[in-house]
Amino acid sequence: MEALRREALGFMRTFQRMYLEQRDIQGLLSIMDPEVTWMGSGGMLPRHGLAETGADLEAELREYPSPFLITESKMDAIPLSSDACIVTGRLCARPVEGAAVAGLRCRITLVCARGEGGMRLMHLHISAPDRDQVWGEHYVRERTLREQEAIRRQIDHVRTRLEERSAELEDLMEHISGGMHQCSIDGGLTLLSVSPSFLNLCGYSREELRTRFQDRLIDLICPQDRPQVLQQLHGALAAGESVELEYRIQRGDGQTAWLLSRGTIHTGADGQESIYSVVLDVTRRKHMEEDLRLSLERHRIIMDQSTDVIFEWDLAADKLFFSSNWKKKFGYTPASDHLSQRLGTSVHIHPDDRDGFMAAVGALTTGTPYVELELRLQGRGDRYFWCRIRATVQNDTSGTPIKVVGIIADIDADKRHQQQLMDQASKDALTGLLNRSTLQARVEAHLMESLGPHALMIMDLDGFKSINDCFGHMCGDAVLSDTAAALRRVFRRGDILGRIGGDEFLIFLPDVGSRETAARKAQELLAAISGILVNDTARLSCSLGVAMSPADGTDYEQLFQLADQALYQVKKAGKGSFAFSQSDGHTPAPQTPAASAVNRTIDSEVGALDQLLSQYAMRMLYTSSDIHTSIRKMLEIAGRACDVSRAYIFENAPDGQSCRNTFEWCAEGVEPQIHNLQNCVYADMVDYPQNFDENGIFCCRDIRELPQQNYNDLAPQGIVSMLQCAIRDEGRMIGFVGFDECRVSRMWTDGQARALSLVANLLGNQLVKERLKERLALLERELAQCQSAASSQE
Repeated sequence: MEALRREALGFMRTFQRMYLEQRDIQGLLSIMDPEVTWMGSGGMLPRHGLAETGADLEAELREYPSPFLITESKMDAIPLSSDACIVTGRLCARPVEGAAVAGLRCRITLVCARGEGGMRLMHLHISAPDRDQVWGEHYVRERTLREQEAIRRQIDHVRTRLEERSAELEDLMEHISGGMHQCSIDGGLTLLSVSPSFLNLCGYSREELRTRFQDRLIDLICPQDRPQVLQQLHGALAAGESVELEYRIQRGDGQTAWLLSRGTIHTGADGQESIYSVVLDVTRRKHMEEDLRLSLERHRIIMDQSTDVIFEWDLAADKLFFSSNWKKKFGYTPASDHLSQRLGTSVHIHPDDRDGFMAAVGALTTGTPYVELELRLQGRGDRYFWCRIRATVQNDTSGTPIKVVGIIADIDADKRHQQQLMDQASKDALTGLLNRSTLQARVEAHLMESLGPHALMIMDLDGFKSINDCFGHMCGDAVLSDTAAALRRVFRRGDILGRIGGDEFLIFLPDVGSRETAARKAQELLAAISGILVNDTARLSCSLGVAMSPADGTDYEQLFQLADQALYQVKKAGKGSFAFSQSDGHTPAPQTPAASAVNRTIDSEVGALDQLLSQYAMRMLYTSSDIHTSIRKMLEIAGRACDVSRAYIFENAPDGQSCRNTFEWCAEGVEPQIHNLQNCVYADMVDYPQNFDENGIFCCRDIRELPQQNYNDLAPQGIVSMLQCAIRDEGRMIGFVGFDECRVSRMWTDGQARALSLVANLLGNQLVKERLKERLALLERELAQCQSAASSQE
């Protein structure tokens, strides 16, 4: 029987080759029984005998004479007798030449029997049901499917892209710390896809999930949690709600982890439902909840402080008890016995805080019911952490203190944040140097503590106003930042550096040693400033005025005035040098008004531009329901922050051969251009995309430097200088965001380029998602129209 079965399968292969690949009708007839019955793919009545079957095959060959390529053939043979066998299976084939007909997806039933000369075809039935097949024809006409198939492919592609983009934006906005998976709605919650972060979460590889758990999420869950998970799942599905599950798993490293899964039901293109879930590791939260429960049972006084260290000091036994998280937080086990004898000499308390701590201890032991204090405790790596101690005394029935119960809260981050705020209040936002008021306070403190000698220098940048006028304030800000960096390189760590005006700086050198040392440092500063380039040809220079203490005085205002007067003389004499005050060294200089070189105002207080824009953008783009209004507002914010004439977005056409201006913001008095720029063909723009570097930046200080055709396109728009950044999608440029300067030629700074790049990335992501949604809606409408037209023709 097995030999008959193999022979029948071989006969089927011969039949397929003659019928589909060779289109050999005569060959087919030669292997048929004279009484053969034949029902082909045309849906006609069965044919009986060679004559009818041959006529049907000839008609089929006239309809499509070209060969097919067999792409799939799965057949099985079952012997019916010692000489006959039935072969059944499915077969897929596509046309080799042209596109006149669609591919075949058939079910075949064939009966063959041994006869004279070998196997003979006794019966054949081919069924190829398809809702688009016209009755009486053997094949589905490609012309009836082409548009629908093309649209379906586009819809599938757009849906896939939209899902990918949504996943990217979710990751960008939410910074999910966990994983994602898709599982089918069945008894085992079969995993269809998992993210790498989910694999890290559960501690298994993708292959281990397949082989060890057969991709069944339910088998990954601890057995005691499975019934509750399935009950919660069925309840959510019945109510039509989102699916939220909480369960334990046994990780690959043997540890038990608590996972929280939040998912939504998704219906695929095939109509099958599945659950897309975001999975978070909530193990730490679960442990904290358990710690809180135990803490509430033991220490009701501090029931809302379970995340802090809990302590109890038994005054009678002079013994300290503490929660287990002490060692985890500080890295050591504190002394517990004979506590009162150890506290005064404890090396774990910062020396500057020890007296205050002992005073608080004394107050508690002598009847003060409650004490709160802040101090620094030593932690890991000998680093001190700021902590807040809250302690409450428990008395016996006679009112005698017997216990001190309290908590130790970690406030180190708050303290450091306070210090940052203090630093921000004391420093110039642009340069990071001390501001004027803080500077004066620091200098006055040094003058009171030490007689010196000290040196006070006032520095002014030469021609700084022309830099702002010629190149713009953003370039001026960059020069000021470079100047601050040069000051830090030249002077000692203990020297006091500050910005006191637009381009004026003050340097105080405590205990400088001598007038000669001060002169040497002034020369070093002149050389360092001269190393700063404004552009390719121009270098920066500065002027310095110097006053010495106590020779010129011991008062800040006095020294400042003398150094200012010395600076004025240098500026008057030609700039680019330094001079000491002309005080006689014995009698303080007169406090009369004199010519001054110092400008008392700050030109710019701009912080980190890219950080500011990121805060605005994330707030507007990802919380607004009107994305178009948000994008326009974002352009306005970026344009005003960078002090440009125009900010805009160009989006490429689908074929990438042209672009159009889709969003625009213009400063007051600047003429809009969006209505003139709706069909810009790249071929007419001298390879315009080639202007963008590997980082996607196109920086042009003066458009007269561009190729003539580019200049001719840009000059009518009033553009003098421009900065643009490409919008990319999967590495492909799909448009660009730009700034135009219509007033003067300007130098574009790295900060502006970073800011524009940030705007391009944020707006690009949002635009891609928005355009995909619009494309999906359009394709779905086209498909509906096409299907409606096809139905009306039938």
